[in-house]
Amino acid sequence: GTVLVELGQLGEGIALLKKSMSLHADKQGKAANACHIAIGELRRGEQEAAHTYLASAKTLDPKCLLIPDVEAQMETKTIDQGR
Repeated sequence: GTVLVELGQLGEGIALLKKSMSLHADKQGKAANACHIAIGELRRGEQEAAHTYLASAKTLDPKCLLIPDVEAQMETKTIDQGR
């Protein structure tokens, strides 16, 4: 799913990531999936969904290494939309 999101195949990638997230047993894996979903949603222009998945990631694993990257991408997207 992550690779598909990076390739711009957002719908398919997000669907696979959501499925993976539901199947993961550990919180770290779920948090990583939530971060990748947030990035995909952000790229689709779905700011609210992106924020929801980022919040989920923070709840599942506050130390997830992907969280700062997602936050940076959200900040950049917000700045771009303000122009």
